[in-house]
Amino acid sequence: MAAFDLYEEPFAMMVRKKVFVTSANLNFQLTRLPWFWSQGPLSGRITGMHIVNPSGLLVTVRFWDQDLTNGSAPPSRGSGSAQGSLFMVSATASGASGTGQSSTFNVEQMKGFPEMYAGIAVQASDVNVAIFAEVRLK
Repeated sequence: MAAFDLYEEPFAMMVRKKVFVTSANLNFQLTRLPWFWSQGPLSGRITGMHIVNPSGLLVTVRFWDQDLTNGSAPPSRGSGSAQGSLFMVSATASGASGTGQSSTFNVEQMKGFPEMYAGIAVQASDVNVAIFAEVRLK
């Protein structure tokens, strides 16, 4: 993920996060965000991402703004459904059956990713999907 290091923004901090989706269509937390902070909330935005799918099938990953560890605060935006997700990507399928596939999404492809304030929650359409992301905190 060294190619993502080219993206810099004043007063921002880049962190790398990962999540392994072990069950399809269940909610997983990529990262929580410091929403209760004395200086005000920090927002998070994915600026680059790498998705690995060992089965090689086409996988859809949905993202929305929610801290899954806290049900009441802060308020969430979106949900894991196709209609409720705030951002969705489809990783390409492998050309050979049973061959793993990985897809990389760079800064240009992630420009539409919204600012998240509670946390970045994910859901994938296949099992054993690994998501590696570079998150900009500001």
